[in-house]
Amino acid sequence: MRAPQEEIVRDHAYVDKAKLSPARIFKSPMDVVETNDIGPAEKLAILQAWEADERALLRAEDEGMGGGGASSQGASCPQPSQVSGRRNGAGTHVVIWSAGRLLRFSQATKPHLRSASMSDLIVYGFPRSTFVNIVRLVLTHKEVPYTFHDLEPEMGKPSHLALHPFNRVPILRHGDFTVYETSAIVSYLEESFPTPALQPKSVRDRARMNQWISAVNSYYYPYMIYHVSHERNVFPELGIPSDEDVVAHALPKIEVGLKVVERELAHGKDYLLGSELTLADFYLLPSTYSFSFAPEAKAMYPKYPSFSRWREKMEGLPTVKKLRAALPPRAPIQHAREWAVSHRPKY
Repeated sequence: MRAPQEEIVRDHAYVDKAKLSPARIFKSPMDVVETNDIGPAEKLAILQAWEADERALLRAEDEGMGGGGASSQGASCPQPSQVSGRRNGAGTHVVIWSAGRLLRFSQATKPHLRSASMSDLIVYGFPRSTFVNIVRLVLTHKEVPYTFHDLEPEMGKPSHLALHPFNRVPILRHGDFTVYETSAIVSYLEESFPTPALQPKSVRDRARMNQWISAVNSYYYPYMIYHVSHERNVFPELGIPSDEDVVAHALPKIEVGLKVVERELAHGKDYLLGSELTLADFYLLPSTYSFSFAPEAKAMYPKYPSFSRWREKMEGLPTVKKLRAALPPRAPIQHAREWAVSHRPKY
């Protein structure tokens, strides 16, 4: 059956991006060889681009890695019927055969190229921000290097408002491009760095994923974090008493949200959409994590076994453990004193 037109366009864009900057799309040349998503001709074109990038990089850095570049000078090749490869015994090089040609790549190529092409990514925010950590989870999972700029001393000041006129975080800067709003940022990251993929191929599954993203923005974050976590954790850490009316208003709404997650996980698989990890999972996780420090969460969570298994699975992912280890110890959010005045719910 013919794929929908949007799927064809997406595949072409994926290949075009890989030809322009293969290290942004694939982790190594062997990943190009082993993928089932593209044909031999496309694989060869991407490998030739990678080969040229490596030669240029080695010349520019003058590292003396003899033999790291291939001997070919980019001559045209016959249409390949097969692309195959292996890693050498020492694991230092990848050797690939295609259309009678031998291409040899240093295993060190990928880190060099990633740092050269992606080191201009900057995430602005503060460490305990739920939405900032959604972005950082996505970047960590995709192994995209970035710099984190802590805005805590600048929140609400002109330098912050120049990046985000609505006085919020996160903000992403990629070279001369700046974007705010978490859903816009993760969409940009998914299109710019599409492997490993965090959005499904099916148009209906993508709709479900975006439904979850919208639900977190509209129902989970506002009650788990904006209402309860602020009142139970953020404000008391600053010596500001909790407003019990705010907490009481939110708890029934959180129960609704947990019931929805429990029902959606009735498929018995690992993730919200089934067997595939998607942006939906990384979008929901930080809210459930921050809310877990509230005593109400400790009473609620055990009532939802499927949700609890999902949380345990997510918290055990290498991506999540890596980000948690990189975060500083939890400390009071000093600029949150202003929240108690500027945007605290009133009931």
